[in-house]
Amino acid sequence: MLNTKSKTTITLATDGLSTPWAGIADPENGVGCELFMELDAFTTISRPTDDWASLLINLGDLVADGYQVADDVEKYGAILFCSLTDEYHPFTRIILSLDDRRIDHLPFGSVSLIRVTPIAEAEIEHLDQSDEWASRAAKHALAKRQRQT
Repeated sequence: MLNTKSKTTITLATDGLSTPWAGIADPENGVGCELFMELDAFTTISRPTDDWASLLINLGDLVADGYQVADDVEKYGAILFCSLTDEYHPFTRIILSLDDRRIDHLPFGSVSLIRVTPIAEAEIEHLDQSDEWASRAAKHALAKRQRQT
């Protein structure tokens, strides 16, 4: 887990999801991605940074379990990935979205950076979530946040 701070945010990132796997016949960089989460003052007030770091590690485990999440995030741009426990209130869900940056020069090519965004149920409750991975709802929620900043 990597942790960097700026004046307004804390960024947490996985370190190891893209490590090449030993014993795999096809040369590949692990699951083909690394996850990162940018926390602002509101997010860090709602839960301690260590809790968010633990969550990111757990999300990394889910992504690494072979669900081809990196491929789906690349395909759809953003997906509604999972629910959060009540302890993360007011946040209830996680969106994974493709970042335009990549990590280059790894043993078997580049890997994607995937942004992890906790959201509240209110941000998506009236949106259609019937498409695969509720991609349209995820993109709409992210776009609305961008318009508000």
